[in-house]
Amino acid sequence: PEEGISTLEPVIEKDPRNTDARHMMAIGLRSIGKLNEAQEHFDFVEQVKENLADANELAQKITSGKDSIDTRLAIAEKFWTYGSEQEAMIWMRSAYQLDPLYLPTLEFMQRYYQVKVKDDPALQKQLDRFSNEVAKAKSHIQQESQSVIEPIPPVNNNTSDANSTESN
Repeated sequence: PEEGISTLEPVIEKDPRNTDARHMMAIGLRSIGKLNEAQEHFDFVEQVKENLADANELAQKITSGKDSIDTRLAIAEKFWTYGSEQEAMIWMRSAYQLDPLYLPTLEFMQRYYQVKVKDDPALQKQLDRFSNEVAKAKSHIQQESQSVIEPIPPVNNNTSDANSTESN
């Protein structure tokens, strides 16, 4: 078991979301009596399975219109956190294609590239692009909220002037 554990450690270090390796690690740790460490791996595997099942359930209910963008982003988030980055990108791009000006989508893309650019500096252009798009979208939203016309107070239809004095 110790040899298997030492073989799995670099695999898990390289890809902490590898549920097969994490499950085998849990079994190995349990077999040598490291129950708390084993349970951490078992719990992680279960958490991943639950979240990916949630993502798949959401995907089955999804519609094709703009009203599905938030659901698509939720699915992308689950895949990015617990599953396949490639699946996350598919869902993220599908949300972007439905509305390339939707702020939550742009912020998701920006956050994604902020993480990715650390490993691949060539993605800086993408990060800059989405950072600019986020700034534009926020500016547009702010302008729209400021351009809302304040309601005009009602006109007083009372013809008598309270300040006037009558002479007798």
